[in-house]
Amino acid sequence: MSSSNVTITKWHKSACVVVYDSKINKYLTVSRKDNPNDPSFCGGKLDEGESFKDAAIREMGEETGLWLPFMEDEICSVFSDFHIDEVKKDTLYYCEVFYLSYEEQNVMWRMDLINSQVEKGVVKWLSREEIEEQAISFKSFIKQIFKRICD
Repeated sequence: MSSSNVTITKWHKSACVVVYDSKINKYLTVSRKDNPNDPSFCGGKLDEGESFKDAAIREMGEETGLWLPFMEDEICSVFSDFHIDEVKKDTLYYCEVFYLSYEEQNVMWRMDLINSQVEKGVVKWLSREEIEEQAISFKSFIKQIFKRICD
């Protein structure tokens, strides 16, 4: 697959989790390891034989330090689609997007993730506007996610 400025040389199955806290009107984000100023939702590639849902839960745990036993029942798939890494421009992802509503969960876990840097990404609660303004690598896909789950 190629276009005038993009040549795809590899592709991966991936999963991400959109976690929203209605009380503060913010989303849980984690930055790329190599750029603390490039926020996105928790997520990553599937391991061999792993389901999309299991990958989403694992990635959230690895990236934020949160391993929540209730997540398996509370997390739900919203949609899946293809997207390109807008920095590397050579990788196509088939991603399943999951949603977890924070207001339904135990308020105590917010404190556990502040300043958590399990995989060296920066974990923050950001507004939709902050995410759309700051995102670099997956900016178009993040806008697509917001359009599908919020608009």
